[in-house]
Amino acid sequence: MEKLYAALISAAVAFIILALNFFIIEPRKEKRNLRKEKLKNLYAPLYILLISQSKLAKSYNPQKPHMLFYYVKEEDKLMLSRTAIHKLVFAQIGYASNEFIELWTKYSSTIPQKDENLHPLAVLAIKEYNQLKKDLNLPYDEQELKTGIPEHYKELRRTST
Repeated sequence: MEKLYAALISAAVAFIILALNFFIIEPRKEKRNLRKEKLKNLYAPLYILLISQSKLAKSYNPQKPHMLFYYVKEEDKLMLSRTAIHKLVFAQIGYASNEFIELWTKYSSTIPQKDENLHPLAVLAIKEYNQLKKDLNLPYDEQELKTGIPEHYKELRRTST
């Protein structure tokens, strides 16, 4: 009889461990992996492109730097052009949030594409980038998470006024 109790207790413990693993641990791992994929495939490269473009704004036109984007000529800086951003977003759109897709649709469906439609998209991308980093316990910028505007954007804004 004692062996039967021991076997039942062992089976119950094994079932509880299996259930915890299946219903709690694995879904958390999957969510974490999805966040990592979003960060790696869409938001980190997009963040780098946005920051790089804004830092180039001063060097291309120090009298009138744009706050968020500067169209870098294809022959000068192919990887920093808006075309690079378009290619990245179209290739990785499956990782984007619904809000991002909505703003991207608004931006990409206007001809010519206007900076006033791009600004909210860039702000959202920067916020989502920092939120993903926060969720993954990686270092992030609290101000960028709140405002979506990096510090050097604020500097560009001050020099353009």
